[in-house]
Amino acid sequence: MKKKLLTIDFWNTLYNSSNGKQRNAYRQLALVNLLDRYANRIVMGDEIEAAVSDTWKHFEKIWKEEQRTIGSEESVDFLLKRLEVEHAKPHASELVQSFSDSVLKHPPSLMEDAKQTLEILSEQYHLALISDTGFSPGKILLQLMDRDGVAEYFSAFSFSDQTGYSKPHPEAYQNVISRFDIPNSSITHIGDIEHTDIKGAKELGLNAIRFTGNLTEFATFRHSKETIADHEVKNWTEVKTILLQ
Repeated sequence: MKKKLLTIDFWNTLYNSSNGKQRNAYRQLALVNLLDRYANRIVMGDEIEAAVSDTWKHFEKIWKEEQRTIGSEESVDFLLKRLEVEHAKPHASELVQSFSDSVLKHPPSLMEDAKQTLEILSEQYHLALISDTGFSPGKILLQLMDRDGVAEYFSAFSFSDQTGYSKPHPEAYQNVISRFDIPNSSITHIGDIEHTDIKGAKELGLNAIRFTGNLTEFATFRHSKETIADHEVKNWTEVKTILLQ
């Protein structure tokens, strides 16, 4: 039997968003260390918090309006400009590295039953990852997946920092599905965000499963009440039931 293709989102689908506060604190500490050494003025804590918040807003704006994601280096450039300490930029390599590595230092967790389900699904499906990246680039997320023993189940990876496109842009999906001789009607995408994961998949004629199993505040505020997905699931056991029926 010819395998179908299942494409999977990373954040809040395969992995939850746990340890987010610790990742933010790790990045902020690296910023404070840089400012202590190279800022030409005293930068107060509330200034730093406001600048970090504005950096996230800048990220979201680019992500939504341009359908691409900015990485650690572009984020740090924006942050230092916002704080008016651009002269520190030549010394910012450690800060850029801390932004990138934060997901390894304070990693999220695999969603419950995800690894066991991937092992079972990989017998009947080609598995591919389609991920919009944040401060941590795709190569770092791949290291985390390899460390957790799930990368081996995947045949292809598409990270927005590498392709230049984020969901729902068609190229975010085509970068993966063009590698397989499989009709779109035999491809299923699973992800958590309606206006990116689900919208992008359905516009290409893929089947779509909306994952709502991560109940952290960061994840749930993105969940719309209505969905155009073919199915909606709360855990990976339900994913397995739907795809293997």
